[in-house]
Formats: sequence, C-alpha cells, structure tokens
Amino acid sequence: MLRRQVRAAMQRHEGRLPPGLWLVRLRQPFAAAKFKSADSGALREAAAAELDRLLARAGQ
Repeated sequence: MLRRQVRAAMQRHEGRLPPGLWLVRLRQPFAAAKFKSADSGALREAAAAELDRLLARAGQ
C-alpha cells in the first residue's frame, strides 16, 4: 500500500523534482492506535498528505 502511495506522489510532483534516483524511507511508524488497519482510508490520506508535503519541500 505504501509503495503505491509513494509512486503516486512521485508522479504528482515529477515536474518539480530534480531528476535522479529517489529513496523514500519511513522514519517513524504510523500510530497503530490511530490507524487500526494498514489499508484504512485515514492512513492513505495521512500518508498522501505527508508525502506531498515532503516532496513539495524537496522540489523547492
């Protein structure tokens, strides 16, 4: 699930990112108490928002 999220975020930001190979690493696990399932809509939205924030910053 997370790999798909990363690929989708990279596609959304590809015009603003410098060319090259990119490595995306999860620094902290998502809170299990907040996200009951790895396939929950809330987790998908949180991951997409975090990826967009980080890739927007990387594209500056």
